[in-house]
Amino acid sequence: EGAVAEEQYVAAKADYETRLASTSHEMEMLRGALSAQVEIVRHDIATLRPELGKGDVRYKAGEISLAKSRNVDKEVRTQLEKLEQDEKQLASLITADSAAGLVAPKTTRTQPSVTRMKPKTESTHVPAESSAPTVSTSSSRFSARGLIGSKPRIAALVIAVVLLISVRMAWFAPSEMLSSESATEAGVTVSFLVGLGGLICGLAAIGAAFIRSGGMRGTLHIVLGVFAMLALGAAIALGEIPLYNSYFRQLIVMREGLYVYILAALVLIVLGMLQRRES
Repeated sequence: EGAVAEEQYVAAKADYETRLASTSHEMEMLRGALSAQVEIVRHDIATLRPELGKGDVRYKAGEISLAKSRNVDKEVRTQLEKLEQDEKQLASLITADSAAGLVAPKTTRTQPSVTRMKPKTESTHVPAESSAPTVSTSSSRFSARGLIGSKPRIAALVIAVVLLISVRMAWFAPSEMLSSESATEAGVTVSFLVGLGGLICGLAAIGAAFIRSGGMRGTLHIVLGVFAMLALGAAIALGEIPLYNSYFRQLIVMREGLYVYILAALVLIVLGMLQRRES
């Protein structure tokens, strides 16, 4: 309709297509990494599943006691439940096409049933039988903890992706004092330190989300969030982003990318603390 000049339209369209292609490429790389992680988890499940029931076989063979056989089977069952939950979570991340799909899937678990043998004689071992209910109670506790503990982990993974994408978003736009033809600047082009810090911290935080140890995972997310904020502070201190200059602030308008970067780094630190507390 002639609202903008043809040259402005062509330049804006080219910039948009470049950003879209770069973001799409990054998302495909993330999906590839998640698919590789799913294959690793599935291999672990296939390797561990034959171990289920071996405790009972060893007990019948007289190698271990009944209590020991139950403990062995319980540990294997617990590991299988955790791996199956991880597989469903990773699969939901791969198939998600919006932020609404980035949630931890609800898993339905059945409590392991314990078959009790009726005593045939007075000499039946009562202590071994009375310990059976503890298997169900322990498994129930583990299931509840796995569901609760997975939420900060999934949230941290999402925030890590947001941090990675934020450096590609618009950080500064020209104010009315500058020419309207000036394009917006993304964080990765505004500052080398911010671009490098956002990319490294984002990718590292995504990888850290797959660490099984909650304490180590939380510590890494805290460190990476702090490092991202330090990269921004260093960029301001060294003059790459001269926000302390009043004249510079009159020439630019701060856009959403800067705020998303700061918010993602701070939220990553908080989620790291929650993961350490739950470990």
